[in-house]
Amino acid sequence: MPILIALGVLLLGAAVVVFTRYVQRDTRGRDPDRLVLVTALAAVGCTVLAIALQLGVRPDSDLRPVLTAGIVAGGVVTTVFALWLNHRRYRLEEARQKIEQSRVDLDRGRHLLDQERAELERARERREDTMVVVEGLAKAVEAIGNPEPRVRAAALHRLAGLAAHRPDRAQEVVDLVCLYLRTAAEVPDPVAGEAQRVLLRIVQRANLAPAPVLDLEVDLAGARLSAFTFGHVCVRALLLTGAHLSGVTSLHKLRLTDQDFGESLAHRVDLDRAVFEDEVWLSNARLRRLSARGARFRQNLLMEGALVANDVVLADSSVAGDADFGHAALGSLNCNSAVFDGIVRLARPGERGDVAFLQTRFGQAHFEQLSCGHRVVLDGAHVEDALWLPPRGQVPNVSLRRTTLGPSVVSGEHFRPPPGWRVRQGTRDETRYLEVEA
Repeated sequence: MPILIALGVLLLGAAVVVFTRYVQRDTRGRDPDRLVLVTALAAVGCTVLAIALQLGVRPDSDLRPVLTAGIVAGGVVTTVFALWLNHRRYRLEEARQKIEQSRVDLDRGRHLLDQERAELERARERREDTMVVVEGLAKAVEAIGNPEPRVRAAALHRLAGLAAHRPDRAQEVVDLVCLYLRTAAEVPDPVAGEAQRVLLRIVQRANLAPAPVLDLEVDLAGARLSAFTFGHVCVRALLLTGAHLSGVTSLHKLRLTDQDFGESLAHRVDLDRAVFEDEVWLSNARLRRLSARGARFRQNLLMEGALVANDVVLADSSVAGDADFGHAALGSLNCNSAVFDGIVRLARPGERGDVAFLQTRFGQAHFEQLSCGHRVVLDGAHVEDALWLPPRGQVPNVSLRRTTLGPSVVSGEHFRPPPGWRVRQGTRDETRYLEVEA
């Protein structure tokens, strides 16, 4: 019996020691499983003391019921405590997950705040940059009006630098330079040539920017330009309405869009009523529409290899030199009431649309490379020196009602009517003419 009492006391003492060490540990270092061990030691110690007490009171009693009751009671207590401890552990884990989620939410909120702070910083930098650009534009505009040519030239180059720094403001800079060139038309300006070169450089840099700017509108209506070069660039519109251009005008490989032509685009080159003292180069240009109604070309008009998606309008215009449309792909060509003193070469004008020369005057008309399917209207036209039509088997749909020919055309080898045409010659207003009868 003393051994059992000593064993019970030892077990209870062990339970107290384990519990004391558990309590003395830091909260984060406590192991909840030790509480189960304390409960089991206490239950076994109590059971052993109960057996010792039973033997001390009644030495001859049966210990099995006491032992069974103690074991069952200890097991029940341990099981209940283990379940409670497991539930507590679950709640602690749930609380830990909530704390972790709160930490994640805080980190996310901090990240969003950092993003907003960065965006505010970028907005502040953009605002400061915009203020710098606006101030630079204001100073450049003020300097452009300076009577000293060197100051005006420096202001133009400053504008080019601003446009290179801010391609999104290139249209404003282009408008300022175009305004300067239009104003310079009133009084001869030695800086006008430099302004033209600055304008071309601004557009080139805008086209080559990291975010290319391809939709600039260049308005030079009424300007006086000399040796105007504006090629190998892409813009939305080029307006030279009523302008006066001396020297060679080069629009070689001018493009009005960098993609396929769309029906909604309004891209155009406007040369209406413009005067060109020297040659005009539009070779290999890619345009949507070209209008030169009432324009005056004192030298050659060269459009070889040009692509014009819609119509080319040269009505009421005059070309003192040659007009070369060789291998140009044109939607349609309207030259009604125009005057061509030199040679007009027309080959493969396009896949659709008519070629109209109503009441047009020609020096020489070379149409021998026209293909079937193109309708060419020469009604009321007059050809002074030569008219060449396609050879046998390649005759397009050509209308020659009341078309007149000069004497050298009718009498010489410069006109070859296609087979099957009946040509009646006569004289009207002292001019030899022909009429084609079916």
